[in-house]
Amino acid sequence: MTLADIQAEPLVTTLDNRQALINVGQEVPLRVIDPGSLTQATGPKATVSFKNVGIQLQVTPHVTNNRHVMMTIHAERSSVRTLDQADLGFIIDKQNADNQLLVADGETAVIGGLTVTEVNKTKSGIPFLVDLPILGALFGYSTTTEHRQDLIILITPRIIDEGSE
Repeated sequence: MTLADIQAEPLVTTLDNRQALINVGQEVPLRVIDPGSLTQATGPKATVSFKNVGIQLQVTPHVTNNRHVMMTIHAERSSVRTLDQADLGFIIDKQNADNQLLVADGETAVIGGLTVTEVNKTKSGIPFLVDLPILGALFGYSTTTEHRQDLIILITPRIIDEGSE
């Protein structure tokens, strides 16, 4: 088992009731085929569009009268993978969370639950013999691997008064 702890500490400043956006990821080119453009002389025409994938965090803060911060939060993790068949398209995997939180100035809020678990089963052995019921285990083996990613977001709002640094 491998355990990795990847941390980032982005800092963003915004005004009261103004959205702040942090996007950590890539722009992935996706080819879009127009089936209506198919003619006898030429094949279908294709265009390329770009899709942002990765981790995206949108926060809209509001400072209340008692110096607490009400935050509307949208957190999203996305990735692109191709379909198993050649050139039939893409699948965009997406996990997101929408929250509204009320925290004191300097208090840390925790957003979790953006978990991805991938299980792969591989079967190897002598062709045809490995597929036999009961006896197939004598002619091959199978392995199962599990890959799990948990995304935990910690947000600490700080009120910066006008005229302070």
